[in-house]
Amino acid sequence: MRCRCSCGSTLSVNYQNLRRGLSTRCLRCAGAQRQRHGMSHSGKGGVQSSVEYSAWSHMRQRCLNPDDPRWSAYGGRGIKICVGWQGAEGFKNFLACIGPKPSPKHSLDRIDNDRGYEPGNVRWATAKEQQRNRRTNCRVTIDGVCRTQAEWLQLSGVSSPTAMARMQRGWPRARAITEPPRPIRRSRDG
Repeated sequence: MRCRCSCGSTLSVNYQNLRRGLSTRCLRCAGAQRQRHGMSHSGKGGVQSSVEYSAWSHMRQRCLNPDDPRWSAYGGRGIKICVGWQGAEGFKNFLACIGPKPSPKHSLDRIDNDRGYEPGNVRWATAKEQQRNRRTNCRVTIDGVCRTQAEWLQLSGVSSPTAMARMQRGWPRARAITEPPRPIRRSRDG
Protein backbone atom coordinates (compact mmCIF):
# COMPACT_ATOMS: atom_id res chain seq x y z
CA MET A 1 0.00 0.00 0.00
CA ARG A 2 1.40 3.44 -0.92
CA CYS A 3 1.38 6.01 1.90
CA ARG A 4 2.65 9.51 2.49
CA CYS A 5 4.73 10.25 5.60
CA SER A 6 4.23 13.48 7.54
CA CYS A 7 7.58 14.68 6.12
CA GLY A 8 6.10 14.42 2.60
CA SER A 9 7.93 11.35 1.28
CA THR A 10 5.92 8.55 -0.34
CA LEU A 11 6.60 4.92 0.55
CA SER A 12 5.20 1.42 0.24
CA VAL A 13 3.90 0.01 3.54
CA ASN A 14 2.63 -3.42 4.57
CA TYR A 15 -1.12 -3.07 5.17
CA GLN A 16 -1.10 -5.21 8.35
CA ASN A 17 1.70 -3.12 9.88
CA LEU A 18 -0.16 0.06 9.01
CA ARG A 19 -3.42 -1.23 10.48
CA ARG A 20 -1.74 -2.29 13.75
CA GLY A 21 0.07 1.02 14.11
CA LEU A 22 3.51 -0.53 13.65
CA SER A 23 4.30 1.57 10.55
CA THR A 24 3.80 5.21 11.42
CA ARG A 25 6.57 7.01 9.50
CA CYS A 26 9.17 6.56 6.77
CA LEU A 27 12.60 5.08 7.55
CA ARG A 28 14.25 8.49 7.56
CA CYS A 29 11.78 9.86 10.14
CA ALA A 30 11.85 6.63 12.16
CA GLY A 31 15.66 6.81 12.24
CA ALA A 32 15.48 10.42 13.41
CA GLN A 33 13.11 9.40 16.21
CA ARG A 34 15.43 6.60 17.35
CA GLN A 35 18.38 8.97 17.46
CA ARG A 36 16.42 11.57 19.47
CA HIS A 37 16.11 9.38 22.53
CA GLY A 38 19.90 9.11 22.76
CA MET A 39 19.85 5.52 23.98
CA SER A 40 21.35 3.86 20.88
CA HIS A 41 24.89 2.59 20.68
CA SER A 42 26.99 1.07 17.95
CA GLY A 43 27.52 -2.63 18.21
CA LYS A 44 28.00 -5.67 16.05
CA GLY A 45 26.06 -5.14 12.85
CA GLY A 46 25.49 -1.38 13.31
CA VAL A 47 23.28 0.64 15.63
CA GLN A 48 21.64 -1.25 18.46
CA SER A 49 19.05 0.03 20.88
CA SER A 50 19.48 0.18 24.62
CA VAL A 51 17.94 -2.32 27.04
CA GLU A 52 15.50 0.40 28.08
CA TYR A 53 14.41 0.95 24.48
CA SER A 54 14.03 -2.82 24.00
CA ALA A 55 11.85 -3.05 27.15
CA TRP A 56 9.67 -0.18 25.88
CA SER A 57 9.42 -1.77 22.43
CA HIS A 58 8.49 -5.20 23.84
CA MET A 59 5.89 -3.57 26.09
CA ARG A 60 4.32 -2.03 22.97
CA GLN A 61 4.35 -5.37 21.14
CA ARG A 62 2.66 -7.23 24.04
CA CYS A 63 -0.10 -4.63 24.28
CA LEU A 64 -0.63 -3.52 20.68
CA ASN A 65 0.17 -6.49 18.43
CA PRO A 66 -2.41 -9.32 18.37
CA ASP A 67 0.19 -11.54 16.64
CA ASP A 68 2.56 -11.31 19.62
CA PRO A 69 2.63 -14.65 21.53
CA ARG A 70 1.95 -12.81 24.84
CA TRP A 71 -0.94 -10.71 23.47
CA SER A 72 -3.67 -12.64 25.34
CA ALA A 73 -2.08 -11.90 28.74
CA TYR A 74 -1.62 -8.19 27.94
CA GLY A 75 -3.44 -6.34 25.14
CA GLY A 76 -5.95 -9.16 24.81
CA ARG A 77 -7.09 -8.72 28.41
CA GLY A 78 -7.23 -4.93 28.21
CA ILE A 79 -3.76 -3.87 29.41
CA LYS A 80 -3.15 -0.47 27.82
CA ILE A 81 -0.18 1.89 27.47
CA CYS A 82 -0.69 5.49 28.57
CA VAL A 83 -0.91 8.00 25.72
CA GLY A 84 2.25 9.82 26.82
CA TRP A 85 4.34 6.67 26.29
CA GLN A 86 3.21 6.28 22.68
CA GLY A 87 3.93 8.26 19.52
CA ALA A 88 7.04 10.22 18.56
CA GLU A 89 7.95 11.23 22.13
CA GLY A 90 6.77 7.96 23.74
CA PHE A 91 10.12 6.42 24.58
CA LYS A 92 11.56 9.70 25.80
CA ASN A 93 8.57 10.18 28.16
CA PHE A 94 8.72 6.54 29.31
CA LEU A 95 12.43 6.81 30.15
CA ALA A 96 11.96 10.16 31.92
CA CYS A 97 9.28 8.54 34.10
CA ILE A 98 10.94 5.28 35.15
CA GLY A 99 14.62 6.05 34.59
CA PRO A 100 17.39 3.76 33.39
CA LYS A 101 17.45 0.06 34.22
CA PRO A 102 19.37 -0.26 37.53
CA SER A 103 21.08 -3.59 36.74
CA PRO A 104 20.97 -6.53 34.33
CA LYS A 105 18.90 -8.40 36.95
CA HIS A 106 15.99 -5.95 36.57
CA SER A 107 13.17 -5.97 34.02
CA LEU A 108 9.96 -4.04 33.45
CA ASP A 109 7.13 -4.77 35.91
CA ARG A 110 3.64 -3.41 36.56
CA ILE A 111 2.97 -2.87 40.27
CA ASP A 112 -0.78 -3.50 39.92
CA ASN A 113 -1.24 -6.25 37.34
CA ASP A 114 -4.80 -5.20 36.56
CA ARG A 115 -3.75 -1.68 35.54
CA GLY A 116 -1.87 -0.72 32.40
CA TYR A 117 1.57 0.63 31.67
CA GLU A 118 1.31 4.15 33.10
CA PRO A 119 3.26 6.48 35.40
CA GLY A 120 3.19 5.25 38.98
CA ASN A 121 2.38 1.66 37.98
CA VAL A 122 5.63 0.67 36.26
CA ARG A 123 9.01 -0.07 37.82
CA TRP A 124 12.22 -1.99 37.25
CA ALA A 125 12.04 -5.17 39.36
CA THR A 126 14.14 -8.26 39.99
CA ALA A 127 12.87 -11.74 39.13
CA LYS A 128 12.10 -12.38 42.82
CA GLU A 129 10.07 -9.15 43.09
CA GLN A 130 8.19 -10.06 39.92
CA GLN A 131 7.42 -13.57 41.19
CA ARG A 132 5.88 -12.03 44.29
CA ASN A 133 3.83 -9.66 42.14
CA ARG A 134 2.00 -12.27 40.07
CA ARG A 135 -1.80 -12.20 39.76
CA THR A 136 -1.98 -15.81 40.93
CA ASN A 137 -0.23 -15.21 44.27
CA CYS A 138 -2.14 -15.63 47.50
CA ARG A 139 -2.18 -12.33 49.39
CA VAL A 140 -2.76 -12.29 53.13
CA THR A 141 -3.53 -9.25 55.30
CA ILE A 142 -2.43 -9.48 58.93
CA ASP A 143 -2.82 -6.50 61.28
CA GLY A 144 -3.50 -4.25 58.29
CA VAL A 145 -0.34 -5.33 56.42
CA CYS A 146 -0.87 -7.09 53.09
CA ARG A 147 1.88 -9.39 51.79
CA THR A 148 2.08 -12.50 49.68
CA GLN A 149 1.99 -15.79 51.52
CA ALA A 150 5.61 -16.41 50.44
CA GLU A 151 6.70 -13.11 52.05
CA TRP A 152 4.94 -13.97 55.32
CA LEU A 153 6.57 -17.42 55.31
CA GLN A 154 10.01 -15.92 54.77
CA LEU A 155 9.52 -13.39 57.59
CA SER A 156 8.23 -15.96 60.08
CA GLY A 157 10.65 -18.76 59.22
CA VAL A 158 7.80 -21.21 58.58
CA SER A 159 8.37 -23.61 55.68
CA SER A 160 5.72 -23.93 52.99
CA PRO A 161 5.10 -27.66 53.74
CA THR A 162 4.62 -26.85 57.46
CA ALA A 163 2.13 -24.09 56.65
CA MET A 164 0.22 -26.37 54.25
CA ALA A 165 0.07 -29.17 56.84
CA ARG A 166 -1.19 -26.72 59.46
CA MET A 167 -3.95 -25.43 57.14
CA GLN A 168 -4.96 -29.02 56.29
CA ARG A 169 -5.34 -29.60 60.04
CA GLY A 170 -7.72 -26.61 60.18
CA TRP A 171 -5.44 -23.79 61.31
CA PRO A 172 -6.46 -20.31 60.13
CA ARG A 173 -4.15 -19.19 57.28
CA ALA A 174 -2.74 -16.18 59.20
CA ARG A 175 -1.71 -18.34 62.16
CA ALA A 176 -0.44 -21.20 59.96
CA ILE A 177 1.96 -18.96 58.07
CA THR A 178 3.19 -16.73 60.91
CA GLU A 179 3.45 -18.86 64.05
CA PRO A 180 7.10 -19.83 64.38
CA PRO A 181 7.84 -23.54 64.38
CA ARG A 182 8.32 -25.12 67.79
CA PRO A 183 11.86 -26.09 68.69
CA ILE A 184 12.57 -29.80 68.36
CA ARG A 185 12.72 -31.47 71.76
CA ARG A 186 15.37 -34.06 72.24
CA SER A 187 14.99 -36.78 74.82
CA ARG A 188 17.57 -37.05 77.58
CA ASP A 189 18.14 -40.69 76.72
CA GLY A 190 19.46 -40.08 73.20
